[in-house]
Amino acid sequence: MENVRIKVEGMSCSSCVANLQKGLEEIKGVSEVRVEENSNVFDVTFDENLTNEKEIFDMIIASKYVDRKSVV
Repeated sequence: MENVRIKVEGMSCSSCVANLQKGLEEIKGVSEVRVEENSNVFDVTFDENLTNEKEIFDMIIASKYVDRKSVV
């Protein structure tokens, strides 16, 4: 299992954070997504044989909640 920690800037709506978390959880191979809501930091645990960091980042960027420059 691998873990990636991603800060998503510019999200002020808790509903948006929850929807993004749900989207990440739906990626095949993602086993856990924890969110620090006050700082919008997502800790994503995944099976590197089923997915990778690029797919996770691409999903975040493809969401309607953030743009590319918001993902740190």
